[in-house]
Amino acid sequence: MIEIIDKKKCCGCGGCTLACPKHCINMKEDEEGFLYPVVDEEICIDCGLCEKVCPCLNNLNIQPSLKKTYALKDYDDSRIKSSSGGAFASIARYVLENGGIIYGASLNEQKQVVHTVVGKLEDLDNLRGSKYVQSNLNDTYVQIKNHLKEGRKVLFSGVSCQVKGLNLFLRKRYNNLFSVEILCHGVPSPKIFKMYLEEVCKKHDISLDDIKSIFFRNPKSWKEYIFSIQMNDGRYFKGPLDNSFMSGFGSNLILRPSCFDCSAKSLRAGSDILLGDFWGLEYLDTDFVDNKGVSLVILNTHRGIDLFDHLSSDFKEFNYNQALLGNKNIEHSQREPADRANFFRSLEVTNEYTNTIKEFTNKKRPLLLEIRHYGVTILKYIGLRKVVDYVRDYQQRRLFFSGKLD
Repeated sequence: MIEIIDKKKCCGCGGCTLACPKHCINMKEDEEGFLYPVVDEEICIDCGLCEKVCPCLNNLNIQPSLKKTYALKDYDDSRIKSSSGGAFASIARYVLENGGIIYGASLNEQKQVVHTVVGKLEDLDNLRGSKYVQSNLNDTYVQIKNHLKEGRKVLFSGVSCQVKGLNLFLRKRYNNLFSVEILCHGVPSPKIFKMYLEEVCKKHDISLDDIKSIFFRNPKSWKEYIFSIQMNDGRYFKGPLDNSFMSGFGSNLILRPSCFDCSAKSLRAGSDILLGDFWGLEYLDTDFVDNKGVSLVILNTHRGIDLFDHLSSDFKEFNYNQALLGNKNIEHSQREPADRANFFRSLEVTNEYTNTIKEFTNKKRPLLLEIRHYGVTILKYIGLRKVVDYVRDYQQRRLFFSGKLD
């Protein structure tokens, strides 16, 4: 019987609930807004299936990753709709055009992030773009298993623990399954996202029904984390770079506990392909990088290589260790903030996310950083922007090649 004593040992995939033959496990939200399994002990028969499919308790018996590493750029219109280089869209198009279906994260009508299925090219936009909230898989694993048994070609896209969870749930390899692992910083709480969204709506006097789309990145510049909302009437509401939700995400304060000890890092999820942003590419190849976004693609299996060979996107091969310089998330979990527990305790008292997160993130900025920030602003104002940019780029380049750039 699965029992969550240490919350770092549960990623919330829900595979245990779906594997239970007695249906005696339900996912319940805790005080932080994350889902955890709760077992009805009166019905449980101690068969152990729930533990066997848990990605935090088990490792997959897989071949080492082939680590074929590429930078990829899809066509420009595709990249505008994507978070970086459009690699996911390129792969998904091929699968859809060849009779397959796609499972990925989408925003539903209640503006919750959930996994859903797409079978038509015109619906693919629903799955595109980063969504910095933990998605609810519901019964996705069961749906996929049924499709696979029917012989349907399926592409599953999810963060590392979700891909690992699917592979353990299936308990065998299917030739008609392609798995795409999204490189993950960590997953924020859905409860926090809902709270923040309600505060934004109240501030701008709008309702959830008025919202058409939500963006976590700037479509015009893939390196800018800007939370913005598009309304049904065409209006946009944009947050600055340090808006409170993205500030909570970047500071790790609102991440799930298991993200600080991820069992699927270092290419252990069993995915065919890993996708992410190719951070640091500007230090490796100034000709290939641009402001519209470049995807990092790591091919782990021969099946992944075969799928990649069918793509028509522009790409360039790199060494895996080169990609690792700017993408440490591939192999390393995030550090847990020392005051994370205090943040959630304060939030329970205030019930105001924006003010609470500002209190905890603003105090993290030392006086020297404040002086440097305003000093840089002044230098730019008096016409020394190029000097500032040159010095900053030089410092970043040194840190990058020394392996010290986070």
